[in-house]
Amino acid sequence: MLRPLILRSMAGRPAAARRGRCSWSRCATNPQFGAVFFRRSTMQVRNEGGLWDESEKLYPAIGAAPKEHVLQWNFPSGASVSFAHLEHDKTVLNWQGSPMPLICFDELTHFSAKEFWYMVSRNRSMSGVRPYIRATCNPDADSWVAAFISWWINQDTGLPIRNVPAY
Repeated sequence: MLRPLILRSMAGRPAAARRGRCSWSRCATNPQFGAVFFRRSTMQVRNEGGLWDESEKLYPAIGAAPKEHVLQWNFPSGASVSFAHLEHDKTVLNWQGSPMPLICFDELTHFSAKEFWYMVSRNRSMSGVRPYIRATCNPDADSWVAAFISWWINQDTGLPIRNVPAY
């Protein structure tokens, strides 16, 4: 099954990154909904200005309670958002058997293709929410991501091709 994937370049756009981190909030009232945001290391999640810091500015305003020791926000409905790492290729095995309606990669070019595709296989849902994936990245012509999205990039200009049909 094809899953919706949105990939955004975040070069110089921290406000856009914040909007992306809250895009799932429409599902916060669904008690079975869960989202996981990945960075390469836990340190990157916890760094000053990192994912956890940004989440502290957003999620309390929509009723979430933090569980900082496990990097998770819980909503009154029972929905949750977690922050985690995939530091090594084998770390993906920690997610065996875990259905995740929303998977977000912050800086996709920092992850291996093996990690990405394994996590795509975890992108499933019993919550009634169609599973989807979001990813941000800064341009890196030497990464696997460049090859992955090359069909969508105009090779003459280096810019995205507009009006690519959605599947």
